[in-house]
Amino acid sequence: MKANYPASVRGGVSGQVYEARTQMQRRGMGALLRAAGVAIERLNRVTDIGCRNGDTTLGLLQALPPSVRVTGVDEFGDAISLAKAKFGLLSAPELAEFAHLISDLPPGWLESFGVDAEPHRSRVSFREVRLTNLNGFNGGTSKPELAIGYQILHWLDCDPSGLPLKSLIASIFASLSSSGVIVAGTSTAFMKMDPAQKVDGMTPNQYSIDEHPFVKMVYEQIAVLVRDRIGSSPTPVLENPPLSKDRLDRQFRKAGASKVEFSEFLVTPGREEVISQVVRIRPAHQGRLNGITDETIRAAIIGTAIDQANADCDETVRKGQADPRLHEGNIWDVVPFIVARK
Repeated sequence: MKANYPASVRGGVSGQVYEARTQMQRRGMGALLRAAGVAIERLNRVTDIGCRNGDTTLGLLQALPPSVRVTGVDEFGDAISLAKAKFGLLSAPELAEFAHLISDLPPGWLESFGVDAEPHRSRVSFREVRLTNLNGFNGGTSKPELAIGYQILHWLDCDPSGLPLKSLIASIFASLSSSGVIVAGTSTAFMKMDPAQKVDGMTPNQYSIDEHPFVKMVYEQIAVLVRDRIGSSPTPVLENPPLSKDRLDRQFRKAGASKVEFSEFLVTPGREEVISQVVRIRPAHQGRLNGITDETIRAAIIGTAIDQANADCDETVRKGQADPRLHEGNIWDVVPFIVARK
């Protein structure tokens, strides 16, 4: 996984406030399964690639028939330990060992997650494993028919062009049964969408979170603050995205895919989360703070930008104009995904 993969930040806890409020990863995994047209009744074993803290794993378990076993895999041990803790799979001594991770979770999140996870505990397991060594990790059991990753494509180790490594894709394929399928989503920050393409009847300028007026105000403030500190503003990934359907198609076919398909679906955390949470997570995700490595400084820049944008909105309201924060459009995002078959 790339160095800035979210599970590597503070033990994989950094996005849990957002997830606790929105359950976006849990709901998103179910939506990805449905949008990909996976014949879930034919599945016996499934691998959740890049399971991080277990949120997507629970979404899978809730969406799949009760006979299907799911294994969550990730390259970061702390993320796996946190996932196990949330699923109630750690002993009391192990829980004490990882108390520093658990204490960072939102209040009540461990308990409420555990209630939802309890019915599925007997058919889930977690493994810390390098994805390039994925083949054979099942320990002699039957191979999974499906490997699925929610918005994982852009976090995979990549070649100089930004495409997921061919050897890594081949490793995932090798870990699957003879008719195995890979389903992997990404983000519109890494795959450019056609401005005229509609998803659920909306074009990108209507659904995209990045086009929300308040979010754009924050981005502009971040650009100024970063430029003041390092002398230039980094180019956001979305202005030159490394992933495209044509390039991914070729890469997956080189790695052993016989058939490759693409599609997408809409997700929304709601307006409140766009204003209060997404705007805190997305700038770093998009590379808007590249060049600034200190996490404290990065957080301070985002916080200052949000404060200034709020002040500007307050001034707009005092002038009798519409509050940009109350804009009801642009509160969705698209999850583009690939379905690749052996």
